Amino acid sequence: MRNVYLVQVNNTFGDNCFLPYSVGLIQAYCQSLDWVNKEYCFKELIYLRERPDAIVERMENPDVVGFSCYIWNWEFNKVLAKKVRESYPGCLIVFGGPHVPKVPVTTMLQESTPNYVDVVVHHEGEVAFSKTLLDRCRRISNDGQLSSFRMSDLSMLPSPYLTGIFDSMLDAPYRFHASQETHRGCPYFCSFCDWGSAVMTKVRAFDGDRLICELVWMGQNKIELLYNCDANYGLLPRDFELTKAMVSVKEQYGYPQTFRAAYAKNSNQKILDISRVVYRAGMSKGTTLSFQSLDSHTLKEIKRSNIKMGDFKSLLAIYRQEGIPTYTELILGLPGETYESFTSGIEQLFDA
Repeated sequence: MRNVYLVQVNNTFGDNCFLPYSVGLIQAYCQSLDWVNKEYCFKELIYLRERPDAIVERMENPDVVGFSCYIWNWEFNKVLAKKVRESYPGCLIVFGGPHVPKVPVTTMLQESTPNYVDVVVHHEGEVAFSKTLLDRCRRISNDGQLSSFRMSDLSMLPSPYLTGIFDSMLDAPYRFHASQETHRGCPYFCSFCDWGSAVMTKVRAFDGDRLICELVWMGQNKIELLYNCDANYGLLPRDFELTKAMVSVKEQYGYPQTFRAAYAKNSNQKILDISRVVYRAGMSKGTTLSFQSLDSHTLKEIKRSNIKMGDFKSLLAIYRQEGIPTYTELILGLPGETYESFTSGIEQLFDA
């Protein structure tokens, strides 16, 4: 059988460590296909920032190595991929994830990752990676860009938590954090955002029963922090009930202990209701009341509309009255922003 390694390296914070959710999804989907299980053996998930030489020395004749790339591991992944190529010249190396440049593949391979990346995947990677494995079996050359099709039905993706992908990792000496998507996509078009591509705008939801089962798994396996990966948690009506289900799991098992989310962009009563439930359960890491910019010209440039300042002041007063922590984000250096407009925005926030 051919050996497959999946790499999603993150930082550790003391003894806190994130489970590699993205590559876990890829492995769970691929192993749901009978032909994959006949041809390929998935080896250990690479998720710790170890010395690259040590990682390669531990590998057993890799046939395919897939890398999940983001800003915090991009340079590390390039070093590790290069060392894999040097030790295993015939290995197929696949790069995917949000950090992979949206440029012609020949440009990316020549300028960014010369000689050690064979396939580039854009957008959702689960099906695309399985197609890469299939082409590899059939000896079809798939060097170059491979863009996945957009999944309309997320039920085709098994849960890496519920299929046991991470079970063998839980004996490691870490307090694990977990990521969870309740839906994919974003209805907004903010130009600066990973979710801003028009191809990803329609929101598609995961099954509610699956999500609750994942929450129970996290409670039973003592997941300290649950990081919600939705673009807009609280956007869907069911999110309030999901939040209450999460709190019920904590009441039963003591975990997850804390919860963090990117809340729906234009904060409203729904977000306040969810924030109350999370705060009263002692799980709050703060509610986002974000602006990105308060300059009208900049907002037009980045295709974003903000919550009205009067509504923001009213909401902030309620959050403070109830003791619920909040935070506000501004992005430095957006198109159209000037030093004067940026500092003016900060002053408006302080005044509020």
